[in-house]
Amino acid sequence: MKLPIPITISDATGKTWPFDRLDTFKKFVKEEESFWKEKHNELGLKGLTNSYLNVFSQLASISALTKDLKTMLSSNDESSTKTHITNYQTAQLNPLSTSWIWSGHTFITPWLDSYKVSQLSGDTFIQVLLTKNISYPSLASYDYFKGCILAYEYDLQDESLFTKRTDALKNSFDHLKDTLVSEKNDLVSEITNFKAEAENIKTTYVELMRLKGPAEYWHRRANECRAQGKNWAGLLGATIIIAGFIFVSLMLAWLHAYNTELKLSTLEGAAIFAAIVSLFAFAIKTLSKLTFSSFHLQRDAEEREQLVHLYLALSNENKIDEASRSIILQALFSRTESGLLTGEHSPTMPTVQDVVKLSKSNG
Repeated sequence: MKLPIPITISDATGKTWPFDRLDTFKKFVKEEESFWKEKHNELGLKGLTNSYLNVFSQLASISALTKDLKTMLSSNDESSTKTHITNYQTAQLNPLSTSWIWSGHTFITPWLDSYKVSQLSGDTFIQVLLTKNISYPSLASYDYFKGCILAYEYDLQDESLFTKRTDALKNSFDHLKDTLVSEKNDLVSEITNFKAEAENIKTTYVELMRLKGPAEYWHRRANECRAQGKNWAGLLGATIIIAGFIFVSLMLAWLHAYNTELKLSTLEGAAIFAAIVSLFAFAIKTLSKLTFSSFHLQRDAEEREQLVHLYLALSNENKIDEASRSIILQALFSRTESGLLTGEHSPTMPTVQDVVKLSKSNG
């Protein structure tokens, strides 16, 4: 229902609402009445002395008087209606500017929350916020001072030193949190790497214990073969010297045509001479094979010993896979060729260069 003249309503902050329709005005007043009645009930005794929290009864009276306005509007007496509206404005609506605060202001929630501190803090909050004045004698009350601080915090929430300090502390804590998270990630990464290294060291240690015996065996075997080779070489040299001495003696006797009881021209002499030559030839050939076989076995043992150390080094650096491991172990424990038997063959042992090349391809 349209009003002949607008109704104006203002709250304690100076904010004004004009209405040119009675139904819109009545709905607005009812909403405010309902809101403040609910908040008054929530606060209980803390809201009894504050007029802003008790305004719901005044709003209820204003809402009830709208029935008279509606009756006047229905009478079609415009002059009387305007007079009634003017009186209504003066007597009922104008006093609201000192006792009512619109529920939609942003400070309503912080203000009502300040009553959780104390009743005086809540009353002080709204007083300081609306008047911008502080009663210095009242500062002796701690609750009054807290209400001033809460109002100050709200009024200068973006410029307050407290807020800036809070933001600075928050930024500091965020930075500290990020640093701790980063340190945690680094520590987890280091622990993971340490576990991997420890596992690798454990594996290498197990392999070392497993191959320590073979390595010592091949080292000892190399020394034994070296000693045997030297012995066989000495015996071979002595045999060659003896054979040479005997051959030279016989040659000198033949050149000087000495008469001997055993002559080469006889069958017995030729047979004995051939037997002696064959014996020395066989002895020299056998001793040569034994000598070279010993030195060959010495070199083979030394290569196997170095292959054990190389295998352990590659295992420690984790640069060897199962296939390569199988090849090396097969080579380490394969049968050794002595060279004494004809047609003697065994699986070919990879050289150090082959193992290095294999490790590079795996890496």
